[in-house]
Amino acid sequence: MRDIRQKRTPINCEPCRIRKIRCPRDGVPCGTCKRRGVPAADCSFAQRPARNLQSTSGPIMPISPISTSRSPKQTADEDLVARIARIERMLAAQQQNTQDASSSILPHSGSRVSTSPLTTDTSAGGHGALQTSASGHVRFVPCWPTTEPDDESCPDRFESDISPFGTQYMTSGLRRSDIIALLPPTSLCTRLKDIYFESFSPLFHVLHDPTFHQQYIQFEHDPESVSLAWLALLFAIISTSLSACDARSEFLSDLSRRPTVAAKIRDLSERYRSGAMRCLEMDNYLWRHNITTLQALIILIYGINHSHGQSWTLLGSTYHMALSLGCHIDPSSFKLNLVECEERRRCWACVMMLCTLQNTSMRNLAPHYNSSHYSVRMPADVNDFDLTVESTSLPIHTGRATQMSYLLLKFRLYDIGSRICSEVLNPPVIDPNIIVELDRALIQERDLWNSIYLYHSRQDELSSYHKIHLKILHSFSHQLALLLHRRVLMQGSADPVQHQHARSRSTESARALLDIHSSLHNNPEFGPFQWYNRGLGCFHTFHAAVVLIATISEASEPDSGWSDNIRLLRECVRRFEDLADLSLVCQRAAPILHRLLTGLGISISTDDSALPIPSGASASASTDLLNAGGEYEMGSLDQIFDHLNPQQWLTPSAVSWSHWDLPMDATCGS
Repeated sequence: MRDIRQKRTPINCEPCRIRKIRCPRDGVPCGTCKRRGVPAADCSFAQRPARNLQSTSGPIMPISPISTSRSPKQTADEDLVARIARIERMLAAQQQNTQDASSSILPHSGSRVSTSPLTTDTSAGGHGALQTSASGHVRFVPCWPTTEPDDESCPDRFESDISPFGTQYMTSGLRRSDIIALLPPTSLCTRLKDIYFESFSPLFHVLHDPTFHQQYIQFEHDPESVSLAWLALLFAIISTSLSACDARSEFLSDLSRRPTVAAKIRDLSERYRSGAMRCLEMDNYLWRHNITTLQALIILIYGINHSHGQSWTLLGSTYHMALSLGCHIDPSSFKLNLVECEERRRCWACVMMLCTLQNTSMRNLAPHYNSSHYSVRMPADVNDFDLTVESTSLPIHTGRATQMSYLLLKFRLYDIGSRICSEVLNPPVIDPNIIVELDRALIQERDLWNSIYLYHSRQDELSSYHKIHLKILHSFSHQLALLLHRRVLMQGSADPVQHQHARSRSTESARALLDIHSSLHNNPEFGPFQWYNRGLGCFHTFHAAVVLIATISEASEPDSGWSDNIRLLRECVRRFEDLADLSLVCQRAAPILHRLLTGLGISISTDDSALPIPSGASASASTDLLNAGGEYEMGSLDQIFDHLNPQQWLTPSAVSWSHWDLPMDATCGS
C-alpha cells in the first residue's frame, strides 16, 4: 500500500536549514541571518500545506528561496542552486563596489565625485571576519559561502597571549620603561617627529596624521599608556626622519659622538631602527599584530629603502602580515569607521608600492604580481582633516589636489612604467606605435597634474608640499621618457625621423631633470625634501646627464642649445661634488660625470660654455675638436654606454657601478 504520510515540514528558515545551523525563529529575517548578512528576501520559512490524504501526487515540498515549487528529484540540487545564487549576488555587489571606486579616484579638474555613506557589505561573509583580542591585536579569519562561521566557530575575540614562542621571547628581559628610555629627550623626540611629518609624510602618506598627533599627546602625558606597537611606530618615524638631517642639524652632536654628519645620521638611524624592532619583538609581532604594527613596518621599510637599499625579507613578512590583518579585503566589508577604513586602504596601497619599488631592483617596473588579485579600493583622494571617526561618508571631491593625490598619481606612472618595461625594453623588436602611444600617455599625465595642482593657483598659493609633489611627478615622468626612448637613441633606427624624435625627446627630458634637480637644490623652500634630492633625485639626474652627454657626443654639429647643455652639466657635477658627503649616489656619480666631460674636452673648473665649434662643421671635424683636450677617443664613450642597458637605470641598486671603471681605466692607461 502506498505510504501517504506527509513529509515533515522544517521548522528552521531555509538558509539555516541548508547550512545546518541553529535558527532562533525570531522573525524574518531571523537573528542568525541578520548576523550573517543574509538578505531578508532569502530568509523564508516553509509553510505547512493543507492535509490531503487522498492525493495521489507526491507530497508538497517546502518553499525554497530560489524557487516557489520543486519536485522530489530536485532535492539533491537545492544546496548547489542556493550557493550559486548567493555567489552571484556577492560578485554583483563586488563589481558595483569596484565601479564606484574607479569613478571616484583622481577626477579631472571641475568634476565632482561623491561616495555613498559607509556601510557594511552584505557579502562580508564571503570574505571573512576580523577578530580582536583584549590586548588590541587583530586577526582576519577567512571564510567563504560554504564555510561561513557562526558565533561558536568564529568568535569576535581571540586570546593573543597564547604564543608558540612563549613569554620569554616576548619580554627578552626588557621592561617597557627600558624601551622608552631608548628614545631621545622629549624636546628632540618631538622635533624629529615634526621633521618626519614635514619631510616624509607628504611623499608617503600612510598615516592619518590627526590620529597619530592625538596619540602622541597621550604619550607625552603618560608614556606607559601607549602600546608597544605604537612605540615601534614612533621609533620608526624617528629613525626615518634622520635621513632629512644635514650639517645644519646641530642637535645631531647632542645624540651621537661620531666624527662626521653622515656617520651621526647612520648611527642614530640604526639605533632607533633597532628600538623599533625591539618593541615589535616584545609585542610578539610575528604572532600577534594590528594596523599600528603594520604601519611601523611599512615606515621602517620605506626608510631602509632610501638609506640602505632593498629589504626583501622584511617586506615579505610585512606583506603577509597585511594579509593576516585582512588588508587585502576592502574594509567596507567590515564594521569599521571611516578613519579605520582609510588607514587600511593606505596600508595596502603602500605595501603594494613598496613591492613595486622592490621589483625595480630586479630591473622590472611591473606592479606586484598579487595586487591585481584583490579588490581593495585605492585610498580616497581626500585630506586628513576631512576624515573623522564621526564621518559617515567621504567628502565631495572638488578637483583640488589633496594629501593623497601624489600617491594615487604615482601609481598611474607605475602603470606606464610597467608597460615601458614589458613592451619597449624587454622585446627584441620595438613597435614604433607603442613608443608613440606611451609618449602620448606621459604627456597626458603631465596635463592631468597641471589641471589638478594648478587649480590651487586660481584660489590661493600652492603649498610647499604640493609644489614638491608636482616637481617629483615631473621628474619621474621624464625618467620614464628617457627609458622609453633610450633603445632607439643608442641603437639607432632605420627610420631617421624616429631616431630624431627619440633624440629630441631624450634631450628635452634630460634638460628638464637637470633643471628640476637644480631647483630643488637651490630653493630654500624645498629644504625639507633634500633627502629625496640626495637620493633618487640624484640618480635620475645622473641618468639625465649621461643621456645628455650621449646626445652631445653623437651630434654632427652643435645645435642652438649646445651652450646651455654644457652649463647644465657643469652645474650638475658641482652639485654632486657638494652632496657627495651625504649621498652615496653623488659620491659614485660625480667622478664618472667629471671624466665623461673631460673626455669631451670640457673643463669643469672654467666657465666657458664649450669648445668653440664652427657652425656647419662636419662630423669628423667636430669629433676632432671635441677630443682636442680629451684623454680618450669617442669610441670609448660608446663602450661605456654599451655597458648600461636601460633596465639598469630603474633604480640605483640595479646599476653595475663597477662597469664604469673598466672602459675608462683601460682608455686612460690606468
